[in-house]
Amino acid sequence: MSEILSTNPEPGRIENFLNTYALNLENFTSPTDSEILRNAFEIDPDFAQQFLEERFPEPYEIMKKMGVHPASGPSEFLDPVASIVREEDFSNIGQHVSCVGLVAYALGESFKEQGVISEEAHQNVVKRALLHDVSKPTQIFMLRAIRTGGLSQDVFFNPEPIFDQAISFLIARGLNPQEAQAVFYDYGSETGSEPERMKDFISADSSGLNTKISAALNVQLVHLADDMMGSTKPSFGNPARNFVLSTRERVLLTQPKDPNYIGWKVGLALSQQDQIVSIPDVRSVEPSLRVLGSSYGLQMWSSDFAICHNLTKLLGLRESMSDSARVIKSAIVERISSIR
Repeated sequence: MSEILSTNPEPGRIENFLNTYALNLENFTSPTDSEILRNAFEIDPDFAQQFLEERFPEPYEIMKKMGVHPASGPSEFLDPVASIVREEDFSNIGQHVSCVGLVAYALGESFKEQGVISEEAHQNVVKRALLHDVSKPTQIFMLRAIRTGGLSQDVFFNPEPIFDQAISFLIARGLNPQEAQAVFYDYGSETGSEPERMKDFISADSSGLNTKISAALNVQLVHLADDMMGSTKPSFGNPARNFVLSTRERVLLTQPKDPNYIGWKVGLALSQQDQIVSIPDVRSVEPSLRVLGSSYGLQMWSSDFAICHNLTKLLGLRESMSDSARVIKSAIVERISSIR
């Protein structure tokens, strides 16, 4: 196995990072779901939808067209992997993005009050959060095919052919071509844990990971709002539930705890030229690369430490870096509680 790049106890870095957070699944024993949810703050998706839809009607109109509005019910979707149309109920996606939108609203309010962002920027952050998962059904079909061996995980490094097939389907169904393109190539560009996406939220050199982030503040807010919303999957008549969590808690609650699952397998590494590169398997890389971590491990690092630490500083909070995620989570919960 290639060396895993640890962090040094320097300003802006975390000492003994590998002993605290997971770069790879096998590095730690995860808490149980009940332990994660013991003191979690739950958001009512109906309240989130009602509060936001009257203030931001345009994103909800797009959700209706995509069949992922909270009230959509069973709708027809193209499975571009199997090239067939399936009828499924993805209204839980609309519930999830409503809750993410409420978190984004709460975050944005805090920064607007501090004069860090404008009202227009705040509005845009919420709209982007509400639209970030409108292409989720296509991603779900892709993941299903990967799990059953019908599709290579390499598709995550080159999804364009599948996206373009789905876009053609949407246009044939009457969606505006520009809007159909935006569904796959614009909306959701701030969120996710794919290796290429994580490069905007990860910074490292030969000394280790650090908290520098190239992404703009509005992008960080949308990204974090999604990362801190843990939405369970509906099953056997039980509705999905939505909780404000740290990103670590969210990943461990909602993602398979299987080291061969794509999010724990693909990741990022550092080249000898200090370039961050995508890798298909964190446990098997060429000797010249130093593994930074799996996508999920780096997602937890970037949001709970790098982004939250930067946000606490912008808000004038002098908390330790290791406590930043708790502070931001508490601020979100307090803000949402005040509007319920």
